[in-house]
Amino acid sequence: MKYHLPQNWILTSIGEISIIYSGGTPDRKNYVFYKGDISWVKSGELNYNTIVKTEEYINDIAIENSSAKIFPKGTVLVALYGATAGKLAILGIEATSNQAVAGLIATKSVCNKYLYYYLMQKRDVLLQKRTGAAQPNINQQILVNFTIPIPPLDEQYRIVEKIEELFSDLDKAEDTLKDELQRLKIYELSVLNKLFRKDIEGWENFKIKNLFEFISGGTPSKKQKQFWNGNINWATVKDINTKYISKTIDKITEDGAFNSSVKVANKGDILLVTRISPGKVAISNIEVAINQDLKIVKPKYKEWGSEFLYYLFCAYYKQ
Repeated sequence: MKYHLPQNWILTSIGEISIIYSGGTPDRKNYVFYKGDISWVKSGELNYNTIVKTEEYINDIAIENSSAKIFPKGTVLVALYGATAGKLAILGIEATSNQAVAGLIATKSVCNKYLYYYLMQKRDVLLQKRTGAAQPNINQQILVNFTIPIPPLDEQYRIVEKIEELFSDLDKAEDTLKDELQRLKIYELSVLNKLFRKDIEGWENFKIKNLFEFISGGTPSKKQKQFWNGNINWATVKDINTKYISKTIDKITEDGAFNSSVKVANKGDILLVTRISPGKVAISNIEVAINQDLKIVKPKYKEWGSEFLYYLFCAYYKQ
């Protein structure tokens, strides 16, 4: 990859602008090692954050008897293995880590946050360089050789300042959006309550059970592999998250449907959650089988539109 760098920038490698160490795990069988006050970071704690507290702690004896090292405050941490590979954090405290984490200690010519944000932006590139067949990992040599453009130090600080300003704006926008969504939910509830209140002139009041049939579903045996991973959509509470349901997380086979109490909803049917998260509602956009936590709502006497029924049940369960 060719870089066209501004004047006074240099192209180098992370190994040239930082000291890189990996951590270590003290013997788990020796519980005494974990009776201390030295922070010990595991890779699962790296999530683009500043670490000021850890889940576990070790002591000086543990460090002497393992490859764990104390990293200074400001060290950039990189997860090396598994699902967390490439995730980052910055130490807000002195800490050690396990061997699934590498610590990058920037030289005086490099701002640690510049290094951190650069690696954040290049995570996909870093992951492409992983090695290993069964579970590809990032090794220390990959980090040593990883290319990085370095501007003058004052420019690094300006870049970091701009990035953090933009992130701050995004956080504020996210908070505003959450507030607006909450207001929208409250407004929606007030509209529904107004539209479906009990005292509207000319409307009759009926008990829900007298107007609708509620059809329960079922779950094929989990022990029978031939019942699963077929081409029949099978809905559970996990799938009822939006107004319309167009696909499901799990699917079953025809044998699974035949050998269980599964029921199938038609396109346009109302699906109602009655257990775990009772009151959640969705309109089926597909033919879909359901489990026992859901019910298919079928009008007994009249043909009501799906949209009307959806808002009716939303209002009924939110009151």
